[in-house]
Amino acid sequence: MKKRIALITVLALLVCALFAGSASAADMRRTAVAYMNITFQCGCSRCGTGTMIASNGMITAGHNLLCPTHNKPVEKCNFYFNRRTNDYYSEYSGPFNYTYYCDFSNGYNSENDIGYIVFPSNVGNKTGWYGFSVESDDDLKWEYCHMYGYTSAGVLTADWNQIEVESAKQISWERASDFRDVGEGGPVYYDYEGLEYPIVVAVYTSHYGSTGYARRITNQIYKDMKEDGMNLN
Repeated sequence: MKKRIALITVLALLVCALFAGSASAADMRRTAVAYMNITFQCGCSRCGTGTMIASNGMITAGHNLLCPTHNKPVEKCNFYFNRRTNDYYSEYSGPFNYTYYCDFSNGYNSENDIGYIVFPSNVGNKTGWYGFSVESDDDLKWEYCHMYGYTSAGVLTADWNQIEVESAKQISWERASDFRDVGEGGPVYYDYEGLEYPIVVAVYTSHYGSTGYARRITNQIYKDMKEDGMNLN
């Protein structure tokens, strides 16, 4: 299931930087990842993680856009890029369009738990953004990937491990112990030596015990993001 929705809030568009100048390529690995403070139409709230993958676009877990308990869409969300204890690099709290592929009317299912956001301005010109790639099973098999995610306390936490291909839509890996309090939606990405920018291949969606699961980016998602006005190469 795919659903496109335009979210218009009463808040003014706000992209404010606490430090002068745009993020460097090294800093961008953190400044392009946002802590999401989410409220749904049903009144539920949660925190999540999202990653800029274009100058005006972010990818995240679908359940950061649709309540996994009540199947109601997001009502508002504040984005804090490179959040730290009492600080952040940049904030956005204005309107945005969003698309999710999940449907939780019969309970949570991770298979299509992915979505994206298109901002009305180039938020990424300040934060930077990751690249992304649609990878085949053979491309992903036995690869090592990095992961990022914010804890409920707003601490950006990293992980790294070899991944396993679960299906055409999902991959998995064994999570480090300090990655088990992380809010879903963060990037699963390549970051080889020599890469100027990291390459997102999937989005962290869920876990069972120590195993983390991620929804892969597919050709259909790429096509939809482009059609919806995301500034993709």
